[in-house]
Amino acid sequence: MKKKQNKTRISVYDVIEELKRTDTYFHLISTLPYAITICVAIPGQRIEIDVYEDEIDGIQIAHFTGEEVSDLTLTEFYKLISE
Repeated sequence: MKKKQNKTRISVYDVIEELKRTDTYFHLISTLPYAITICVAIPGQRIEIDVYEDEIDGIQIAHFTGEEVSDLTLTEFYKLISE
């Protein structure tokens, strides 16, 4: 039997609060019944944050600067919008 890991559930509201705190504009898209995508545009960059309702640590962040740069962690994303 696998051990259950203690992980913190990431809320879409936590991400939105951080965006508001940093005065970063965003919009929401619902394309799946179990996820919300937060779209963020920073000059020269676009970031898509998929937050899933049914997964622990259910978040994926894609960062684009003309081409997909990489997948970001939530900490890297928060640092990027604070710059």
